[in-house]
Order: sequence, then structure tokens, then C-alpha cells
Amino acid sequence: MPLLAEAGVLEVAAAPSLWGAMFRLGAAVAGFALLAGLWLHFQKRFRAAKRELEVVDRAALTRGASVAILRVGNRRLLLGVSTDGVRLLRELDAEGDPGQAASFQEVFSDAASRAEVGR
Repeated sequence: MPLLAEAGVLEVAAAPSLWGAMFRLGAAVAGFALLAGLWLHFQKRFRAAKRELEVVDRAALTRGASVAILRVGNRRLLLGVSTDGVRLLRELDAEGDPGQAASFQEVFSDAASRAEVGR
């Protein structure tokens, strides 16, 4: 060490430990992951508030067929979904008042008659 003091070097820095470097790297990665998670959380929250299209409910009828209620703005649509495609079965009331809504039997009969006419 006397040679270093003569050369003008007052103190020799110790080599960084491998454990310290790994800890700092792990803390940086965890901090980045936390920031990315927060950003995605708030991004989803603000994007969901602007959505005009939402699947309200869906029910499977058979293996390849189901019905779905889709909200588009203030309109609600009853859709039939099958391997052949998607069909609009009926536009439901906008407010969802069950007193004004058609019964399932009426909707099903109407859809069945439309399907027979289309064949």
C-alpha cells in the first residue's frame, strides 16, 4: 500500500460482491415488473370505461351452438352463435325491463321460423 500512496491513490475500492450485484439486479427487475403491472391495471380500467361493446351473458345450447346477449351502446342484442356463423335473433329492450322483454319461447319460435324460411 505504501506504493499506492506514493502514486497518489488514497484508497483502493473493494471489488463489488456477486451477491450485491444480484440483489440490485433483482430489485431493478422487481421494480420494473411492479411498474408494468400498475400501468396495465390502469390501462385496462380506463379502456373498460370507454367500451361500447360488451358481452352481457352467454349460454351454451349444444356443443356447437349458443346464445349471447350483446350490449352495443345502449342497445341489447340477442345473438345466435353456431358453427355456421352469428345471427341476430332479436333486439332486446334498451333498459332491460323484464316486463317488456319477450319470453324465451317467443324468441326461440321467432328464430326457428326465420331459420326455416332461410333454408
